[in-house]
Amino acid sequence: MKIDDRAIKGLAYRAADLWINLELSKFRPDGNYEQVENFLKQRFKADELNPLLVTLGLLEMALIEDALKNKPYLSEEEREKIIQEIVESLAQNFPQIVAEMEKILSEIDSKIKEFKLLADKYKKGGE
Repeated sequence: MKIDDRAIKGLAYRAADLWINLELSKFRPDGNYEQVENFLKQRFKADELNPLLVTLGLLEMALIEDALKNKPYLSEEEREKIIQEIVESLAQNFPQIVAEMEKILSEIDSKIKEFKLLADKYKKGGE
């Protein structure tokens, strides 16, 4: 699975979206955060997960699902080969994806800070 610079950016946006949505699912009554967290702990054989492992796991799951969608005709061997290619390619390109995500999340962080400042002013009866 070849990944060029444009694909790195696309994967970074998708990974950020997946991670943020998972984090938000902690607060939804219908969220499945615990299920996903437990699955990822098993996947990485870890007692605790950090945001990078969570992001890598979510991206792996999404890309594997995309690759295997509507392909029930694949043999188990073909499915395993596709999964292995995705996992290896992501592992190889993950540092670049993380660097792009850092830029994206930095921008989001500044928007969150702006929101908090405006919300504080609003609560105090300001603009």
